[in-house]
Amino acid sequence: MATSKKTLDKVTIYTVGAFGLSRVEASGLTMHRGPYAQYQNAIHVQYKPKGAQKARGLVKYDNGSGAPVLVIVEGWGHPEGPDAFGAPTMNANGVESKETRFACFDPRYTQEAIAFLQDYIKGHKVRLCILSSEDFKTAHDALEPRPERNATV
Repeated sequence: MATSKKTLDKVTIYTVGAFGLSRVEASGLTMHRGPYAQYQNAIHVQYKPKGAQKARGLVKYDNGSGAPVLVIVEGWGHPEGPDAFGAPTMNANGVESKETRFACFDPRYTQEAIAFLQDYIKGHKVRLCILSSEDFKTAHDALEPRPERNATV
């Protein structure tokens, strides 16, 4: 028996990656918990980015080395968050370039993202907020149950 999923329209998804916080405005978002590789309790999110034709997805899991940051806020037009890059520089040939403020996967990116999100989400309708390992463990209420698969005989 398949479980029906609730679809959320016009949401903003924040995640942390190699160079800090990223933001995606999306529609048609569904999410549930289920297995992913060796993680039995991963969060699966499917969505269609604003202006895109095809759906995309992401999977977040707690691997014990720090929580996967995932915040879903209703609506579009939310801010980008801290910039990963410093001020542009110009070389002798007139070529402008930017350098990242920290090396990739530097913990300061995650710290900045969490501080920004904790402050920003006050007063906004948040559908899912995972900023720590404890949040990840208790995020069951916002998620749909894992879809059941029909057994074929």
